[in-house]
Amino acid sequence: MKVVLIYRHHTEGAYSIEELFHTIVGELRKQVEVIEYETGTRWDTLRDVWRLRKMRADIYHVTGDIHYFIPLLPHKKTVLTVHDIGHYLFGLRGFKRWIYKWLWLKWPIRAARAVTAISKETQENIVRHLGILGNHIETIENCHSALVKPVPRTFNIACPVILQVGTSPYKNVPRLIEALRVIRCQLVLIGQLDSPLRQKLSECGVDYVNRVNLTHEEICRQYGRLRHRIVRIARRRVRGADYRSASEWATAHHRQCITHA
Repeated sequence: MKVVLIYRHHTEGAYSIEELFHTIVGELRKQVEVIEYETGTRWDTLRDVWRLRKMRADIYHVTGDIHYFIPLLPHKKTVLTVHDIGHYLFGLRGFKRWIYKWLWLKWPIRAARAVTAISKETQENIVRHLGILGNHIETIENCHSALVKPVPRTFNIACPVILQVGTSPYKNVPRLIEALRVIRCQLVLIGQLDSPLRQKLSECGVDYVNRVNLTHEEICRQYGRLRHRIVRIARRRVRGADYRSASEWATAHHRQCITHA
């Protein structure tokens, strides 16, 4: 069996999907032939489709983001993984939102032979906001990189560390910052900070460190700074008070706190 994993065009600082599937490939290759194909820009879509079809694979798996490839590939051989629909829900308005809804989401999801979502929340959002039947989507949670391992270390009760991975608008970082206003801690933000976020950090007096353009290995080292028992916060379902409760619980129980998608 030949499986082709189709990746989005490389963009600096965006590699979470690729690293996830690189980990999976290591296991897949024990049983099947795997080809990893990185697409070009959107202007190269037709060229990429032509090359992919020439491979005559048994399975074409679009690994995320570039969902619009699905309708252009053999229907019976396609698998689509949807990581989230946050860009559609929070990042777009008007005509662009309508185009994105159909070309990136509804049409590809309906056209794919099999669809996976990385969480129940993503599956529920697809059903609720796109009108797709839930039985068309299988939830398969992400694995983690082999580089991410527990690193026992002494808990810093005087100033716990909170790691926030990602600063996109739908990450709810302003609400996180507001929740940390009265908590003595250090917030590590991975991702670009715009002026409103910097202003919010200043207004709330939050001690923070900002990291940008990290490699996969460097991000893993950031995880390694945390003690291996952590509190995970699902941002899109909590209010500021819930952030405070979780952070206070982490401090009381000598646990580090991490938030990420």
